[in-house]
Amino acid sequence: MSSDTTSRWNLWRRSELSTVVSVLLLGQLTSFILALMNFTSSLSANLGANSPVTLGLFGYLALTVVNGSIMLYQRHELIIPWYWYALLAFFDVQGNYLCKFASLHLLLLTFFTQVNPM
Repeated sequence: MSSDTTSRWNLWRRSELSTVVSVLLLGQLTSFILALMNFTSSLSANLGANSPVTLGLFGYLALTVVNGSIMLYQRHELIIPWYWYALLAFFDVQGNYLCKFASLHLLLLTFFTQVNPM
């Protein structure tokens, strides 16, 4: 084994690099869960079952299971109590619902008030 290969191997064994890589992988997993949540929402809307609040709840539950199990495994303590996170998730889901509801009604309003030439 040459010294160049040994230095590369020691670079990967550093704890800082493994921490950065694990944080990046956790971010990718979280992003994948959110993308799956959006795909499921659009698929169910195309099938006729429009329930954004329920799907948002399941998305947050999936994120809680993944991130919560990692925090429990690493024995981290929460800085902020858990109920504040639950309250924030509730407001986020309701805000998403209200934005979608308002945009749908604005779209219908502009459709009905549109002037069409004959």
